Amino acid sequence: MGGQAAGRNRSGGLIDMRHTLIKSATVISMDAGIGDLSTGDVLVENGRIAEVGPGIDLGSGATETEIVDGQGRIVIPGLINAHMHTWQTALRGYAANWTLLEYFRRMHAGLATVFRPEDIYIATLVGALNQINCGATTLVDWCHNNPTPDHTDAAVRGLIESGIRAAFFHGSPKPEPKPGEPHFSEIPHPRHEVERLLAGPLADRNGLVALGLAILGPHYSTLDVAMHDFRLAREFNLIASMHQGGGPPKTPGGWEKLIEAGLVGPGVNIVHGNDLPDDLLQRGGCWSGASVPRSGSISNPCWPAASSPPRASRCRCSARSTMRRRARPAAPFRPRPRYLCARRCAG
Repeated sequence: MGGQAAGRNRSGGLIDMRHTLIKSATVISMDAGIGDLSTGDVLVENGRIAEVGPGIDLGSGATETEIVDGQGRIVIPGLINAHMHTWQTALRGYAANWTLLEYFRRMHAGLATVFRPEDIYIATLVGALNQINCGATTLVDWCHNNPTPDHTDAAVRGLIESGIRAAFFHGSPKPEPKPGEPHFSEIPHPRHEVERLLAGPLADRNGLVALGLAILGPHYSTLDVAMHDFRLAREFNLIASMHQGGGPPKTPGGWEKLIEAGLVGPGVNIVHGNDLPDDLLQRGGCWSGASVPRSGSISNPCWPAASSPPRASRCRCSARSTMRRRARPAAPFRPRPRYLCARRCAG
């Protein structure tokens, strides 16, 4: 079978340079211009979808194209997992009966502190491969166990080597402070790490793995830190993602102050934000959010009465971490489907 060798994009991820034609499948395009096809073809060229339609004619390119028989299968765009702590892959199911406070104490102040860079690497690689295996071809990796640059680089390397399309949201660890050290809520997001990543492994903003910031936000940081982190994300034109809810906020009225400062708008991604009131959301303007409701136990979520629907799977240590919902990426991040997922029709 003819074809070109695989290459790598600027972020190091593999790109399949072969041409592939999926023939005679049921195609669910999620595109109003294409529609759904009871029998259709999908042509992939150089790692990108080139054409979708019935009876695609390859012409002189037929000898250079791998043909995949899609009869009896459904082809859909790759699913998007909008929020996952991929470094916790090895701990899946471990915290199923913990309360949120127990999770903070046993995970962030406990287990997280013994992870080495090589542990972060293998957990992220296997977690990303598992996402691909489950049909999610785009992943938002909310990485908040990176006490050193080596930990961060290990997580990025795992994502790149998996071949998945990902937004790597660079976060910060949350251990118990030692005597004389500040609480994590008082530590601004490290500018030097953002600059290093943008000058190094994540320099290509159009690569398969792109950078975002997993900041503390007003619920988990002081107002000064929240203001700093929002401004940092805006300065570098990066998504600012943050957790919301789970106990009283560190900065009461923080969202109102951020709105008044003009720092809330497109590119802000709120996780677990179902408890924010509608009038505050409207004042914030154009927000993008990923919300999974919380309750006392992290494995037993209660569904919200608020307007924000759940759009993301839970952390890997929860028993319900495999629960998936239809998700959309946070603007302005616009991932392009790289793979198609073929499923055999039932019946």
